[in-house]
Amino acid sequence: MKKNIIIFLTCVLVVLAFVFARNYYISYSIKRHVISEAINFPLRFQSDTSDVDVLSLKGKYIVLYFWDSADKNCLNGLEKYREMYNSRLKNDDRVQLYAVHSHSGNDSYSAGVDYLQANNFMFPTYSLSDPDILLEQLKIKSFPTTIIISPEWKIVFKGSLNSAFSSILNYTYAITG
Repeated sequence: MKKNIIIFLTCVLVVLAFVFARNYYISYSIKRHVISEAINFPLRFQSDTSDVDVLSLKGKYIVLYFWDSADKNCLNGLEKYREMYNSRLKNDDRVQLYAVHSHSGNDSYSAGVDYLQANNFMFPTYSLSDPDILLEQLKIKSFPTTIIISPEWKIVFKGSLNSAFSSILNYTYAITG
């Protein structure tokens, strides 16, 4: 009997330790990407019809997933982005999600859209109007990179898609895991 109680208590302690370690890891992962950086420049992207200034969405959380079709793992990242896009965030009026194609050379807006459609990805997409300048202003050095802009028009997150998903859920639903 005493042995069973000790085994049971040990199992409970292991489960509690796992839960606390998991929550600490998720919290740490989110916090190391959390920033508060005011945006003092226009965020203009190309869409299928014209240039779009994201400032028109001020007052909402804006999630921008920057990707480049030249990246070998871009399909894996886009698949993860699709999961995020199709989550409960898709119908949340407080959040706007966009994939942003960084084209190089003579590519146009349609190159990113064509790539997405050819791979069966259907979500709102923008393209960088002036990749070099905007990427430098946003301090994006590699792809993929996800940025979250707060309703107060500050960059509050810059990092990986997985951490961004946890972060936006934390901002909108107060969930840390």
